[in-house]
Amino acid sequence: MALTVRHKSFIIYNCIVFFLLWLSRLIVEFLTLTCTHFLLQTARYSALIAGIIYGKRRYDHLKPIAAEERRIEEEEKKVREEQERIAKQLAEGTLFTQTYCTAHMWTSQSRLHCQISYFALVLTANEDSILK
Repeated sequence: MALTVRHKSFIIYNCIVFFLLWLSRLIVEFLTLTCTHFLLQTARYSALIAGIIYGKRRYDHLKPIAAEERRIEEEEKKVREEQERIAKQLAEGTLFTQTYCTAHMWTSQSRLHCQISYFALVLTANEDSILK
């Protein structure tokens, strides 16, 4: 009896399916989890818990530092915006401008923040002033 093309393709298909099933079984055997020793498991979980504790302590240590940096950046931003506002008023030619100048002094032991402020009046010349 001669094999037709249909029978040949069926045989090839069955061979491929058999090979794939055998390959999947082989992969499953290699990838199955084996029982690890309880000391290894204890060491792994101990390292995991130690890492979690270290991360929490590190986060708690860095959190106030980041808050202080954000506060300082806000103060610098306010000063920068004030300077931009003053420069804009001077460019527009306002007659009197009130300028705030601050000096910051930090002491190393007490970390006391002293702020000294003084005011300055700036006279600017307008287009129609007599200072031309």
